[in-house]
Formats: sequence, structure tokens, C-alpha cells
Amino acid sequence: MLINITERQRLCQHENYVVDMDRTRQESKWTDRSNGIVIRNDTVDISRAGRNALENKMSALSRAGQIKAAGKLSPVSSFSVISDFERAVSSEKEEGVKSNTFDYHVNQMVSAYKRMRNGIEEKYADTDREQQYYVADDGSIQKLTKEKELEMLDKAYEKHSKFMAASTEIWSNLQDFKPQITYHSKSADITQSVSTDNTRKRGIKEQAYQAFMSAVNNENIRLLSQSKEGLSNIKLDFDISKSARNELNHIWDYYKAATKGIVLK
Repeated sequence: MLINITERQRLCQHENYVVDMDRTRQESKWTDRSNGIVIRNDTVDISRAGRNALENKMSALSRAGQIKAAGKLSPVSSFSVISDFERAVSSEKEEGVKSNTFDYHVNQMVSAYKRMRNGIEEKYADTDREQQYYVADDGSIQKLTKEKELEMLDKAYEKHSKFMAASTEIWSNLQDFKPQITYHSKSADITQSVSTDNTRKRGIKEQAYQAFMSAVNNENIRLLSQSKEGLSNIKLDFDISKSARNELNHIWDYYKAATKGIVLK
């Protein structure tokens, strides 16, 4: 069955000619009485039988892959996943835990990552869910898949890791900051000079970033899932040396104490 719909703009009387409206109506009229479909002008009247025939045709085309399945636009984007991950890390806190060491923050990151990944896994475990689409970074509308959401989560974790690694390096430099004041004779003006000790070990940022990224592995995810002792008592496995790990924790301890007005020696 073929359905042709004709929509025409009606021409009205002009100065030098008149359009035969009856003839135009007759030309735009099409009838398929076998399926109960009548088209007049720019309107369509479809009987129940005709509607069923149309639905069957559309279903056949959909099964043949000629029509894309309908879906809804999801609010998920690379930017929203980054924001969601930052909030998830902040919410992974334990009551009564005062320490905010490097180890503890990595535990927060991995726990937040695990929770968001589990949410994605559960979402796509529902085979009856409606297909979703999202707005990609280039502005195009693309199909939202489990793989795409996991990819955006991985990028959000990596972005946070880079930021915190850079922050750790800055805190390390602040730890080395030593002000020096030199006083001259009475006749001279009092002068103040500030120097910075740059003898700190190199690679602080690289070590921190490596620790962040290596912490997200299946063994650490499993450890967090099975632990009942809380984040503060979990010892995750990092792909860095013990001395590097101790140094990173010392930098974080020093910075956190310094921000509270406590001097560590």
C-alpha cells in the first residue's frame, strides 16, 4: 500500500487571472477505499483499518532497519560526568575522620569511581530501558551507550587526578618556602629578602599522578567493596615505591596542618 500526501498552497484571485479552485481540489484528492484512507487538500482522514495498515508498514520498515528507533535526549555529557564525579568524591567522607592524607583522598576517589561505575552497570543491565542520546562535545547528537558512559567516567577520574597531582606539587613547593629577613645598620633601611629552597625531589606531580591512576584497578575496587572498616583503614595498592608514598602523605599532612595554623617540623 502506498500513501501519497499532497499539500498545496491555494492561490487566490489576482488582478489578471482566477484559479479554478474546484479543479485544484479534485487534483489533490486521493482515495484508497480498500484501506479506508481518504486524503483531501492538506488533511488526512485515516480509518481504523487504514491506521492498522500504516502501523504494520512502519513496523516492517523498523524491523528492516530503515527507520531509527526512537529515544530520548539524556542530560549526560562529559561536563556533567566531571561534576558528578567531583561531588561523589566530596561525599565519600567518614564521620569522625579528621585526617585528610594523600592515602585517604585516593580512597575517596576510588570509592566514588566504584559507586558511579556500578550505577552505569546497573543502568544498562535493564534490557527494557529506552534508548538514550546525548550531546557530544562537538555539539552533535550521538547514541548513548554503556561504553561511552564508562569512557566519560574514566576521563573524569583522569582529569581529577591531574588536578590533584598538580596541587600536590604546589603544596610541596610551599613546604620548601623559607622566608629570610636581614637587618642592616641603623643608618640603613631595614630590608627583607625572601628565598625559596628548590632542592626538593623532582617528580612529585608524576608520582602523585601515577598513584592516582594505578589505584583504579580491579583488586582495589574489590577491596573497597568488601571492606567494612571504612576508608581510613584501607591500604590500597599504588604503583609507586614506599618512600614515594610516604613523601606524598607527608606533603599532604604538612599542607593540611599549615592551613590550620600548625607548624610541623
